[in-house]
Amino acid sequence: MGDAVLREAARWIRGALRISDTVGRYGGEEFVVLLPETNGEQAVATAAKLRARLAARPVTVGATSIAIRVSIGAAAWSDEMHGVADLYAAADQALYRAKALGRDRTHLHDPDDAVAAHDAGPQPSSS
Repeated sequence: MGDAVLREAARWIRGALRISDTVGRYGGEEFVVLLPETNGEQAVATAAKLRARLAARPVTVGATSIAIRVSIGAAAWSDEMHGVADLYAAADQALYRAKALGRDRTHLHDPDDAVAAHDAGPQPSSS
C-alpha cells in the first residue's frame, strides 16, 4: 500500500507545480521539490497548496482508504550557502522541526533563528 500512496502523492505533487519546478523522490518517503525564483514566503504558500491537495484526496487501495498528511521543510537560498548541499541541509532541518512541532505542517528554515521561524500547522479542511 505504501508504494501506491507514494505514486499517487508524486502524481498530485507534479500536478500542483509550475512547469519550471522539479520534483523527485529522495529516500524512502521523502520528496524534494525545487522551486526556482521562489522566496521563502512563496515556498510556504506552495507547500500549503501541496498539503491541501494531498489531504483532499485519500488514496484507495482495494477496500482501504488512506489519508495523506505531510510535513514539509522549506528553505530559500541565502548568501551564506556555499552549494546545493547547504540548501538541502536547511530544508532537512526545517523538515525535522516541522515533525517535532506535531507533523502535518510546514516549517520555513530561518538561518538566524531556526526555532522561531515561520510555522504553518494543520489547516482547516475544505469540504
